[in-house]
Amino acid sequence: MSAALEAAVQEVLPPEEITYERYLEEFDTTPPEMRPFEILDGVLHRVQSPNWRHQRIVIRVSRLFGRHETDSGRGYSGIAPFDLVIRRTPKLRTRQPDVFFITHERLKQNEDVFEGGPLHVAPELVVEVLSPSETPRSLRAKIDDFRSIGVQECWVVGPNSETVQVLRLTPESVETVNTYSFGETVQSVVFPDLSIATADIFAD
Repeated sequence: MSAALEAAVQEVLPPEEITYERYLEEFDTTPPEMRPFEILDGVLHRVQSPNWRHQRIVIRVSRLFGRHETDSGRGYSGIAPFDLVIRRTPKLRTRQPDVFFITHERLKQNEDVFEGGPLHVAPELVVEVLSPSETPRSLRAKIDDFRSIGVQECWVVGPNSETVQVLRLTPESVETVNTYSFGETVQSVVFPDLSIATADIFAD
């Protein structure tokens, strides 16, 4: 079969479903893939690599969360790409929040996280930095997934607007607590001792 014909056949055939069992097996047998991706209803979706500004914001937020990790001693911060399992069945679903913070108490529920990953319990706080390809629908789908597993707070960071929207997540609803503009200080809902100046997030 020619390469062109094979490519055409691949376009017609439905993508192979990735089961939770296969997903774990590949974690054990292959090196972690550092390119961002998500598995939605058993289908792997490549995520566009972040642009320069997106990446710089993610790095700044992760450093500031790392400082909170050191100062508070309450838990650990993490950065994408790192898989968060939303559900195993009937169709595997994973997400990769840009930055997250999880307490020691919750992490104890995920005994193998340091051995082979991925994260099977919800971090209390996740951060999503908007990319040019993000749509309101895709953002809401991510937030609903986070909410469904027990994430309590989500920061939506807008690089163009230079704003941070703080959302409180509950099993029943998503509530905007506040939207912080450049020059203001973001205050966490879940962690009262975590506050970050927006100037430190968006500084060039």
